Amino acid sequence: MATEPEIKTRAGVEGELEALRRRLDALEREHVEQVARANAAIAAAQDKSYWLDRWQVDLNQLMRRRGASEARAAVRAMRVVYRALYDLRSRAREEAGVLSRRVHRVRQVVADERAAAHGGAGDPFARGLAPAGPTGTPVSDILYRQLTSEDVASIEAALAPAEAALWDAAGPTERRRLAVAFAAQREPDSIYHADLMVDALGQTGFELAPGLVGVDLGGRLVAVLAAAYPELEWHGRDPVPGALDDHPDQAFDVVFALSVWSRSSPRAALSWLDEMRRVLRPTGRLVLTTHGLQSVARASADRLREPEEVAAIERALYRDGYWFTAEGDGDWGTAFFTPEWLLARTGRRWRIAAFHPGGVEDDQDLYVLEPQSDG
Repeated sequence: MATEPEIKTRAGVEGELEALRRRLDALEREHVEQVARANAAIAAAQDKSYWLDRWQVDLNQLMRRRGASEARAAVRAMRVVYRALYDLRSRAREEAGVLSRRVHRVRQVVADERAAAHGGAGDPFARGLAPAGPTGTPVSDILYRQLTSEDVASIEAALAPAEAALWDAAGPTERRRLAVAFAAQREPDSIYHADLMVDALGQTGFELAPGLVGVDLGGRLVAVLAAAYPELEWHGRDPVPGALDDHPDQAFDVVFALSVWSRSSPRAALSWLDEMRRVLRPTGRLVLTTHGLQSVARASADRLREPEEVAAIERALYRDGYWFTAEGDGDWGTAFFTPEWLLARTGRRWRIAAFHPGGVEDDQDLYVLEPQSDG
């Protein structure tokens, strides 16, 4: 039979346990709310500030102009916050112990950004080969011509203060591109990627002329391409096995494939290349993006991967030309490959008509391939 002190002790322990449970529940709710706020902040940053790193405006030159000080300060602050929030979301875990590591990583990102502003420390994976951007923005130019003066006035009136400062400092060409960017509430990324890929295609002498037939493997660009080039026949297909089985041989003049090869195993990558060669006409083009050596440098600089994994990817690319990790079972995951691998595996079937290392957001490589005859 329990004594009165024992009963009181037991009651006290149970009370403490209940208090701890309530505190744990509160912490879990707080954690969920923090992640939700981070996601909302990231979404807002993506909606309003994608032009910081993606739009084809020379921000370095632009920010040196008179009147750009407010925009310059906003750009620097937004980069720090955006990268920190992205890191917070991308590494969210259920375990409470991970929270302190995420906080440390966020602080490290901010510290790295400050260090970069003052010259920064050496990164063993940094590259001296600076990616070159596109020479033009053909899709944006076409879409801008579809805007009326009233549309442009409405866009300008709705700009946030930092956007307005950037708008005021921009020249005529830059304003045209910004107008399309700010008008494209749901498709800014698609317009950016379509600009890159169509511009690279044009550099090979290929013109998107009326009557041609194109397919967007992945379906992320087809709406923008159809809006800019309605005189062509466009198809959108998911990058899954058998997606093009209902199309006959030589059905298409051009294939766009954004990030399909950045997700494919070596076996799937070669299988897709064989399928592209089947459906493309002899004069056609395949435009694709994938991770390469510049993606290794970007992953290290922005701390998107752990240093040990970055080193493993770099070693695999040097040794084999390809690195792949699956998401579950199968041929879908994350992939990196080099131009050497592509040439070694497909050189007799494809010719590299254009190659832009790190041409997509200073990250993914952009290729334009031409099918070669069997001879």
